[in-house]
Parts: sequence; structure tokens; C-alpha cells
Amino acid sequence: MEVFFFQLLSGLAIGCIYGLIALGFSMIYRAMNLLNFAQGEIVTIGGLIGYTCLASLRLSYSLTFLVTFGVCALLGVVMELTAFRPLRRRQAGSANLVIASIGVAIILSNLGLLLWGAEPLAYPPVLGSSGFLVGAFYIDLKLLLVLFLGLAFMAALQLFLKQTMVGIAMRAAAQIPLTARLHGIALDRMIMLNFAISGVLGAAAGLLFSPLYFASSEMGSVGIKAFAAAVFGGLGNLPGAILGGLFLGLMETFGTVYVSSGYKDALAYGLMIVILLFFPSGLLGRRGRSKEQGEGGAATLPQGGEVAGALRGGIAALAVLILLLLPQLTGRTYFLHITNLAMIYAIVALGLQLICGFAGLVSLGQAAFLGAGAYTSALVSLHLTSSYPLAFLAAMLCSGLLGAVMSFTARLRGHYFAVATLAFGIILQIVFRNWMSLTRGPMGLPNVPHPRLFGMEVRSEAGFFYLILAVLLATYIAFELLVHSRFGRTLRAINENPLAAEVMGVHLMRYKCKVIIAGSLAAGAAGSLFGHFHNYVSPEPFSFWQSVLLLTMIVVGGLGSLPGAIAGSFIVVYLSEFLRELYALRMILYGVALVLLMIYLPGGVSGLASRLPRLLNPAGRRQAQTEGARAATAKAMIEPS
Repeated sequence: MEVFFFQLLSGLAIGCIYGLIALGFSMIYRAMNLLNFAQGEIVTIGGLIGYTCLASLRLSYSLTFLVTFGVCALLGVVMELTAFRPLRRRQAGSANLVIASIGVAIILSNLGLLLWGAEPLAYPPVLGSSGFLVGAFYIDLKLLLVLFLGLAFMAALQLFLKQTMVGIAMRAAAQIPLTARLHGIALDRMIMLNFAISGVLGAAAGLLFSPLYFASSEMGSVGIKAFAAAVFGGLGNLPGAILGGLFLGLMETFGTVYVSSGYKDALAYGLMIVILLFFPSGLLGRRGRSKEQGEGGAATLPQGGEVAGALRGGIAALAVLILLLLPQLTGRTYFLHITNLAMIYAIVALGLQLICGFAGLVSLGQAAFLGAGAYTSALVSLHLTSSYPLAFLAAMLCSGLLGAVMSFTARLRGHYFAVATLAFGIILQIVFRNWMSLTRGPMGLPNVPHPRLFGMEVRSEAGFFYLILAVLLATYIAFELLVHSRFGRTLRAINENPLAAEVMGVHLMRYKCKVIIAGSLAAGAAGSLFGHFHNYVSPEPFSFWQSVLLLTMIVVGGLGSLPGAIAGSFIVVYLSEFLRELYALRMILYGVALVLLMIYLPGGVSGLASRLPRLLNPAGRRQAQTEGARAATAKAMIEPS
């Protein structure tokens, strides 16, 4: 009983921290329909600033709270002014906003790494004693303090939003923006205030989390769990965010004791998927149409490049790419290695483009199917057969079956489907990391044999180049034929207006399941190549952030464009590698580049390619300027000066 009480107190305390971060997610989502993945990194910055105030400046804990709150609130305002306001004024789509928030998260995470280093930092003792006994129950003072302060912050936020004029104005601006504007409420100011408050919430979570564990530049990972908690409770619903955080904290704590420390997160995320299937808008979310959705189930994503050109146009583009790369085959091993890696990611990106760009389903777990293909192909080659074609087909089959399992979540709408795929991907990575008898856990699978085709072993970078290129071409041609078929036209109809498509007799669930399976098959094929190319398979390359990287590729290339998916893969991989020589600044510059690409190239590379002929033509330029002037005039008519 004593152990149960301690675990209950611990779960509630951790749940309060998750709830505070989830509140930050929900505040920003209510304000501007944005999933701000930088919220977890604000927690990191808050915890590190708190350490500096306590350990270096010797400030009191109360003064540390005030300083950290001020810095993180200012950080939230700067984020809104520099990254998100320009995107909002350009009426960027939700995918562009998400990628920009990922860019900001990369900047903040690596800024913390640059300023405070990679070593975990232990907070000085906060309280004089660690705990006391009440009868037979041991009370940990740190947990009690975290629980008390967490609940106090949540209550204070609720009072502010419901009892003050500013809070009421913020709620009105979030729920009925047009009416609020007509009543004189400055929406820009309200959105900026939401970012400031979310910064304070992140700082509070960082200051409460760090004394229990450590302050480090890796703390941002708690933001992923908090995001899942926010969606679980109902996106934009503040009581739901609190409930989701408490649920996740309790499940994580009790899962550690009664199930397994390795699988505790898998239990929590698995139960979350099951509950979302019964409550598709979260426990306290509004039923029916949600904020990010169009007429029906699919999330409305910006078509950064319409499927420009026919099949011959895409093949011609690939042929040009091949001609450009062939001269580099001699004596450029490093260049070929990066090119091979970019082509492997391009195969996964093509499948993800089918899911996101054409069907309008945002998947945040695609890297897990890449991992399933890599592990399956490696295990088959190591233990069953030396035939690489059989291993390759087994990898596709395994990923396809897992995709079929995940496709049951396609009944969820918008961001709720996204968080279900996130949870599914995290569960698979946990399995990769903890199934020691099969995957060898963190040690991975070494000595994966090289592919053998037509009696020859593929060992060199040039050999892998032609093998990967053949798979890439086959995948591209198959998907081009698919998207220009009746099936592809139906997918675009589902994305643009799912309600109208359903009225016309389209079985939405059937088409969504098929497209998820097709994307998973492509990821499995790429996974097989990935494992044999590296000669080693381990869980690290198949994390949530790898899925985010894949999503970044298709947005940079242009949603709704298969050539854009390939181009985006090469841009992201090459950009990361070319910045490698800058060491600590590399990832910061990479994050800045992502934000700038989303602001100034919202349609991606394919969107620029489709607009370029018109912009180069003088008449086309005048038409574009006229359209821009009309849009600016229309915007000015509904915005206060």
C-alpha cells in the first residue's frame, strides 16, 4: 500500500508537468491552429536557465521562477514575431507552420547544447529534507512541491482566462476571431500574448521537472509526450490538456512498477490509441468537425505544388538528375554515400507524399516502417536465407502488414490521426529497443550481409547507387501511374472535399487504408536498402524526429508533387551534410534555413517551379502583382490598422 501511494503521488506530480506543457500546446493551438513542436524546447531552456540562476547566480528559488518566466515569455514573443507572424500574414498552410515550429525547436535545442553543453546538470537541493512519514506513508517533499505548484499554475491560468478582461479577450479571439476583431480586439496582440503565456508554462514545467531528474539539452523529449497528452484530452481544450497530462503521468509511473520500465511508454501510448478510437476528438474535445479539418475527415493541407506535368515530365527530371550524378561516380566516395542516403530517404518520402500530399493524412510515424523493413531484411538475411530478393520482399511484407494494422486509426480525423501515428511509431521503436532476443536492443544487429544479385555481391558505393536508383525509379513510376489513375483522382477528391467524395459514393476508410499500406510498402523497401547499405541496424535512426525529418522533406519539396518529394529529400540531406563543417552551429543554421524556407518558399520547390515560367514572363509578373495586391487589399479590409 505504501508503494502504491508513493507511485500515485509520483504519477500525479509527473502528470502535472506533462499537463503544463500540454496547456502550452493547447494555448497556441486555440490561438492560431498551430501544433507548436518548439514547446518542448522551451521546457529545456527554462530548466537550463533555472540551473544557471540557482547554481551560478545563487538566486533564491522564487526569484529564479520570476527570471525564468520573464526570459521564456520573451522567447515566446520573439518566436511569434520572427517565425510565425510572417507565415500567418502569408496565409501559410498548417504543414508549413508545423515545419517552421520544428525549425524553431532545432534552433532552441542546439542553442541549449551550445551554451550549456551536453552533460546533465544536477539542481542544487531545493528543500532541506527529502521527505517525511505520515503514519505508514512516506511523503517525498519534492514530489509534493511539484504537485502543489503544478496545480497552482493550472488554477491561476484558468482564473486568468475566465475572470480577467484580457483573458476573456484571448478566449474570444481564439473562438470567434472575426467577431472579436469587430469588437476592437487586436488579434495579433492576443496571439502574441498566447505565445508569452505558453512560454511561461514551458518555463514552469522545466523548473519543476529539472529538480526531479536533471537539466539537460535533451529535456525537450518530454514535449512529445505532452503533445500526445494534449491531443488525448482534446486539442484546444485546456481542462482536457490537464486531464491528458495526469493520465499519461499515472500510466507511465504505474507501468514502470507493474509492467516494465522498458515498455511503460508503449503501454501508455497503446492505451491512448485505443481510447482515441472510442473518443475520436479526445476525451473532452468537441465532437464533429474540428478546427483543422475541412468538410470531412481529412486534414486540409496546402498543395505546395499541384501534380505538375504527366508521367514523362517526372521521368525526364529523374533522367536529368542521373546525368548530373553519373560524372561523380569516379573518385567521389563521400558524395556517393550521401547521394545513396538521400535516395533511400526519397523512396520513403514518395510513400509519405502519397499519404500526406494526396490523401491529406498527416503521418508522424513513418520512420517506424522504415525501421521495420530494415530489421526484417537484416534478420532474414542473417538467420534464414542469403537471397536478398527474398529479404527485400519480406521487408516490404512486414512493413505493409504493420501499415494495415495502423490503418485502423484512419477513422480518426486531422491531428488525432497524426498523434495516433506518432504513438504507433513510438511503440514500434520501443519494441526495437527492448526485444533483446530478436533485435539485440540498443546493441543493434551488426554484420548485415551485403546484397547479392545475379551472382554478384553489391559492396561498393557505386554498386549501391545503381541498386537504390533502380528501386527509386520503380517506386516513382508505380506511384506516378497510381496518382494519375482513377485511384489517384479519388485520393485528391478525398483530400479536397471528403464530405462531397463520400456523398458521391467513395468509401473513405477503404481508400485511406490502401494509401497507408502503399506508403508502408515503400518504407519497407527503403528500410531493406537502409540496413544492408549501412551493414548495421539499430533503433536510433527510426525515432519520432526521423519521422518529422521525412515530413520536412515532402513539405520542402512541395506537397502533392512526387518529383518534389525526391527534390526535398536531396535538399534536406545535402543541406544537413554541407553544414556539417560548422560543427556546433550546423543544426542552428539548419533550423534557421527551415524557417526561412517555410516563410519565403511556402509551396516548396515544386511550387516555385510551377510559378517560375509565369514570373519570368512580364505579363505573368504583372498578373502575379495584381493578384498579390488584391489579396493584400482583401486582408487589409478585415484587419485593424
